[in-house]
Amino acid sequence: MTVTIPLSIPGIVASLTTAFAWTFSAFATPQLIGGGRVSTVATMVYQLGFSSMNFPFAAALSIAGLILTILLLMTLKRLTRFLHAMGEH
Repeated sequence: MTVTIPLSIPGIVASLTTAFAWTFSAFATPQLIGGGRVSTVATMVYQLGFSSMNFPFAAALSIAGLILTILLLMTLKRLTRFLHAMGEH
């Protein structure tokens, strides 16, 4: 177990990053499967921008999502560095 977990950390971080990116940016799937009743950040940006023509709020929501994504990636990077440093002992 002490060898397996440090070696699998890059795969775990890559899968978390990929899963977050795919689910956070999903637009078509919630629209098609949820019939417009499922509210995600991407669908809200679309509805605000193209249905309501509220471009400033749609842009602000997009920037908030971008900041959230950057913060999450920075946190994962620090976590990876910390776990990698722990495995080097």
